[in-house]
Amino acid sequence: MLVVKVEEGVGEVNKQIQKYFPYNKWRKYQREIAEVCYESLKKKQHIILEAPTGLGKTSAILSAILPIAIDNELKILWCCRTHQQIIGVLNEISKIKQKFIYPIGLWGRKQLCLNNEVNNLPENVFRYACNMLRKSFRCPFFRNEEQWIIETIKDVVYPNEAKKKFESYQFCPSCISWKIFHAFGIRSITPLFNLQLIHG
Repeated sequence: MLVVKVEEGVGEVNKQIQKYFPYNKWRKYQREIAEVCYESLKKKQHIILEAPTGLGKTSAILSAILPIAIDNELKILWCCRTHQQIIGVLNEISKIKQKFIYPIGLWGRKQLCLNNEVNNLPENVFRYACNMLRKSFRCPFFRNEEQWIIETIKDVVYPNEAKKKFESYQFCPSCISWKIFHAFGIRSITPLFNLQLIHG
């Protein structure tokens, strides 16, 4: 566990961090947070960060973890407490100009479900019904592994867009979103607020 007091720094910004920072100017303490996160993750240390709203934590952390994740072929799973926080993370990622970053946001399976026979059921009943339909291959939107279609992802995939996008293919948005995550690597989900680097 690393506990450190972040102070305003001077000097040249780490080039790896700067490469993934989506803005021209750093806010106060933002650069220092990014550098502490970067150095700590390089040493495989855990980080607990507490900072006020509006400081720029998301873009600072992204600029620190992306070079490490890409250099080591890791996937990023970014968990958020609310749907709005997911949108915020995806908005920040969309400003990063690196073409080889493929993020997808995902809400709960029920919120993305296209099957009108079950998507209006209470949550606990829905989970059971969804599981049974998938196991018996009776859900018209669930497909075998060989039948998945993963098209090239060229931009951020927001959860509400994923539902519309994959409906045209008659594919379960939740299942195919997981498939995209395993294939490419950045995913933002609810319900927890936690950040992990996951070995691919």
